[in-house]
Amino acid sequence: VTSGNWATIEESLPQLYEYVAENYPISTVKYLYHQTWAYAQNSTTGNFDKYDRDQNKMFEQIVSVSERIGDLIPLYKVVPSGTAIQNGRTTYLGDNFTREGYHLDLAFGRYTAASTWYQTLFSDIDNVNYKPNHLSIEQVSLAKEAADLAVRNPFAVTKMNNYQIQKTNYIEFEQVKVNLGSDIIIPGWLSLLFEQEGSGR
Repeated sequence: VTSGNWATIEESLPQLYEYVAENYPISTVKYLYHQTWAYAQNSTTGNFDKYDRDQNKMFEQIVSVSERIGDLIPLYKVVPSGTAIQNGRTTYLGDNFTREGYHLDLAFGRYTAASTWYQTLFSDIDNVNYKPNHLSIEQVSLAKEAADLAVRNPFAVTKMNNYQIQKTNYIEFEQVKVNLGSDIIIPGWLSLLFEQEGSGR
């Protein structure tokens, strides 16, 4: 909610840093800042009102804050998960990276954020062979590219031209399990809730 509000971050982050530095004085510690994502355009949460229910405005404010974190604490890197999600939204997947408008989708939303963390820390996401069972090969490739582009350009959206249309007419799954309503984690299930674009049809 407040990740795009500089005043809140400016007040609280130095306190958190000072607590950690005082209680765990390890000279080799490096500090990362996790940049969160903007809500889906059709999110119904009242917290979205803080950004005039405008996804682009929310993203821009989150970016503005994350660009300035180094002014508050000794920052090693920003983990640009919010930018990776916004990159992914420029693809044929559209605005479907959250499961109810603000928490990440249990499939490609979370995998995109995880890929961003991995790429930030290790810089070799293309060498990762792991693929979650509930994602297609194309979705995994899309998530990895969204993450890589975000790490290369963490404070601006990069349109993913290679993923404007789905390249295959079939899904590469052995079986498909669909969750249409439960907000709990169900491993191996694709969750489609009412706020996801196109899932209400």
